[in-house]
Amino acid sequence: MQNVSLAKCAHVVLGGWLGDLARYSGGVVRARNIEAVHQARVASHRLRTGLGVFKGVLREDAVKKWRKALRMLAKALSHARDLDVQIDLLNQLRRGMKRSKEKTGIGRIVTVLKRTRAGVQREARAS
Repeated sequence: MQNVSLAKCAHVVLGGWLGDLARYSGGVVRARNIEAVHQARVASHRLRTGLGVFKGVLREDAVKKWRKALRMLAKALSHARDLDVQIDLLNQLRRGMKRSKEKTGIGRIVTVLKRTRAGVQREARAS
């Protein structure tokens, strides 16, 4: 087996996860695919964890900078993901309802959540 340095492993592993984050960022920016938000959130979490694992071979100042940026991104993505799940669940419930008053009420809640989600979207883009 070939001897590979820990620094090289960090480069390959973190680079792969950074690629995952970049791949899903388009879906996050466009806010059309709730799965993209979820996958970007997972990738940011993996990157933060990986920075901790490889911190001994990475520059400390770079690790601190990346962890802070990833923490901010994860916070925005988590809020967006929560809202996406709530909107999706309420839309499913609304489709199954027979009474128009209930559908209207759920529709109003969905509208408020979508407005909130639009604001969170701006935060996610800024991150």
